[in-house]
Amino acid sequence: MNQKSTPCESYSEFVERAMSSFCIEDSQEVRWKTANRLISELGGTALNIGVIRLTEDNPMWMLSSMSTEWIEKYISEELYKIDPLISHLRVANIPVALNTQKTDPDWPLNEYLRKAGYLFLYGIPFGGNRKNERKIVTYCTDQSDTEINQGDTLDRIKMLAAILTTQFISGEGTESVEIEHFGRPQLGPREKEALLWLKSGYRNDRIAYEMGIAEVTVRKHFLSLRQKLNAMTREQALAIALHEGLVGS
Repeated sequence: MNQKSTPCESYSEFVERAMSSFCIEDSQEVRWKTANRLISELGGTALNIGVIRLTEDNPMWMLSSMSTEWIEKYISEELYKIDPLISHLRVANIPVALNTQKTDPDWPLNEYLRKAGYLFLYGIPFGGNRKNERKIVTYCTDQSDTEINQGDTLDRIKMLAAILTTQFISGEGTESVEIEHFGRPQLGPREKEALLWLKSGYRNDRIAYEMGIAEVTVRKHFLSLRQKLNAMTREQALAIALHEGLVGS
């Protein structure tokens, strides 16, 4: 059975620990082991991090801890052409869940994945380094979707996925890809406050209450943050801000 994160550990403490688990001096191999250890604490059995170009079928770059047999099958039989997670990214920028125990013609990989021992997959999309690119972090587990949806496990998985996008660079260790880096715009004090409440695991309505503002204003703050930080989700904006030291603890 996979090791679970300490029950008494708050969401905020989990985020802090996950962030501090990575050191800038670590090699990609060390960071990858750390990522999989953290995923295991949340009930995961495997992890995928990939980059796709919206105009192409095959992934541009991918790291995976899924079984070698499955990966070889995925590549040799070009299963990425019918991968619902990849096709999903072309029409929506929201997470997608695969319960492989269901028989559904719209999810043609379910039978393959189930035989490989992956009962539930959760794919989370993020902005890529270029306009037509997307990053996707996929959490794989041998547990049921009911088990994963208990407590705030799914929220922690989404936050950890966002953190991982700051730790792995596509093409690292292979052919280098030139990436332009631009200075980040300054974050406003209310935007920083909203991020800190998000780090505590609060949802928009609770953040609005704590900040004494309307919930629609909270949504505007997060929209602004996503635009400033080139993030696709609130969680990715928080991960980037923490990684780059734009908000305090």
